[in-house]
Parts: sequence; C-alpha cells; structure tokens
Amino acid sequence: MTSPRFLEIYKKFLQTNGHVHLKTDDDFLYNYTLEVLSKGNYKILFQSADLYSEEDLDKVKSIKTRFEKYYLKDGRIIKYIEFLLH
Repeated sequence: MTSPRFLEIYKKFLQTNGHVHLKTDDDFLYNYTLEVLSKGNYKILFQSADLYSEEDLDKVKSIKTRFEKYYLKDGRIIKYIEFLLH
C-alpha cells in the first residue's frame, strides 16, 4: 500500500498538493510507511502512533471507519500518518 512503487502510482491520480491519509492498526505497516516516507523525502504533515489519544482531532482525523470501531473494541491502537506526495 505504501511501497515506493505504489506511491508513484498514487501521484498519477492525486491532485497537486493532495494529502494522503493512512490509518492502520498494524505496527509493521505504520513503521514501514514512516521509513519509506523518510527515505523518499516526503513531507509528513501529521503522525500519531495512537491517534485517538490525541487531543483536538479535526473532522477528517476523527472519522472512525467500521473496521476501526471493530478494532478499537478489540483493544487495538489506531496509528495515523498524513503526508503529501510531491
């Protein structure tokens, strides 16, 4: 989902300065994505290893999908990264 190859594909569809929002309960995906973004010099706008422990979330960040609700009930932590593709 966030390999360098996929990020290049996303660039073809995303508007200039469009934001990518990644939510996951998976530690590997979260950490892998941060590493890929760092190596690719992508601009990270916001990141959290525990999104719902953050205060004052905006409307986009506070939306809970059906899967998130299920995972939160199961005690999983939702991680989040918002970044720009350039």
